[in-house]
Amino acid sequence: MGEIMKFEVIEHRKNPLIKRDEFMVSVEHSGNPTPSRNEMMAPLAKELKVEKDLLMIDEVMSSKGLHKSKIKAFAYHKKEDMPKGRLEVLKKRVEKGKKAGAEGAAAPAPAAPEKKGE
Repeated sequence: MGEIMKFEVIEHRKNPLIKRDEFMVSVEHSGNPTPSRNEMMAPLAKELKVEKDLLMIDEVMSSKGLHKSKIKAFAYHKKEDMPKGRLEVLKKRVEKGKKAGAEGAAAPAPAAPEKKGE
């Protein structure tokens, strides 16, 4: 995705019990579909001033017809504080998205079905 995304932090809460900062962020992606978690990770980490490896995008919420989305993200204090089970689920989602994107770009368009009797 070549365009620049504009981020705006809507809410920032500290959660000392779970050792993380919780963010609700609005992202504007004018004229383009909702970016994937993978595409948003580096620019969001830079915007929030956190390490990319300690950031987890939990949820991306988009509205049909709008080029704006809301992101629920967590920034952990240390790698050990990140929930292992949740990390595995998110890694699978990212990998699935990468595979689907690669297959979609490489796969030719399906041929039109042949009509019987011709």
